[in-house]
Amino acid sequence: MGAWARKAALLLGLGWAVAAPASELRISFGEDSLRAEYLQALGPEVADSAPTLHAGALYREEASSDGTLGHLGLVIYGDAGSRQAIIQAGVGGRIFLLSTDPDLNGGALAMGGAVLGRLPTLDRLGAFGGVWYAPRVSSFGELDRAFEINLGVEYQLLRQAALSLGWRRIEFKANGDSFEFEDTAFVGFKFLF
Repeated sequence: MGAWARKAALLLGLGWAVAAPASELRISFGEDSLRAEYLQALGPEVADSAPTLHAGALYREEASSDGTLGHLGLVIYGDAGSRQAIIQAGVGGRIFLLSTDPDLNGGALAMGGAVLGRLPTLDRLGAFGGVWYAPRVSSFGELDRAFEINLGVEYQLLRQAALSLGWRRIEFKANGDSFEFEDTAFVGFKFLF
């Protein structure tokens, strides 16, 4: 897949985020990367849980190689049941599609989840994390494995806007070799609509 395909995938991800009435739009900047994600609740909450569609793209640019990572997933979010804190957790699946230059193309079906916690006395400040993993059996193309982890804190500036600071690591195994797609601190914004 060439450079035009990576740019088209990023534009598709950004276009999707702008075209539909979003419940949440996340944009983050790493040292050499830009990530945009769109989250849309699907249907009404049932027993404090809501299925949510995730779609996004990450573009990474470095001197030796560029790369685009797209994802599409479905996660069920709900109250984690803590009495001492406000904790929302989600579990589900995500499809990763990767294209890098030099040519490395593939994808993976990953399972994982995310969590966001806040203390009732400091409800504007929160901590979050997420993990996604795909073994060889659910990977295709040139990929043999996919793994993503992210951790961070966010501060709710307004009811519908938050600033986040965090770290994410994304790595793949391809053709028998492991490689790090991204390992960076990031600054991000979250907008609720």
